[in-house]
Amino acid sequence: MKRDSNKYIKEIKKSVLNYYKERLVSLIIFGSFSRGTYTPESDIDLLLIVDRLPKRKMKRIEEFIDNVEVKIKNIPHYISPIIKTPEEISYGSPILFDMVTDSIIVYDKNDFFQRIIENLKIRFKELGSKKVLKGTKWYWILKPDLKLGEIIEI
Repeated sequence: MKRDSNKYIKEIKKSVLNYYKERLVSLIIFGSFSRGTYTPESDIDLLLIVDRLPKRKMKRIEEFIDNVEVKIKNIPHYISPIIKTPEEISYGSPILFDMVTDSIIVYDKNDFFQRIIENLKIRFKELGSKKVLKGTKWYWILKPDLKLGEIIEI
């Protein structure tokens, strides 16, 4: 299965770069594919960081489907893209939390995404954050010694 996942990643990267060209800042695979725990029923979770995107989220997805996904051949998995601008990612998002431990950076212009993840790792260490497995689901305890009413910033 590992060999197949590498083939899928190469195909996705090629199609994404062919369409977004210089607008592409970063392409990240996360979820079960990045952990190596995917099954034939798993989807492939993608984070695309792209300059000059349409404002509407659905327009971004339509653009991806019409220009990228249709060109991807021989991948028997549904592709689930999250498409953001560099500014939106820099602002922060809980979607990034799991990418601290489980992500494959496929493309990263000027280490943009790598720097965001490194900063998040530093902040998690300062807070004493822990990733916890309960049953089959993971969750984060961002600050184990959090006091009632205390506000934390990530």
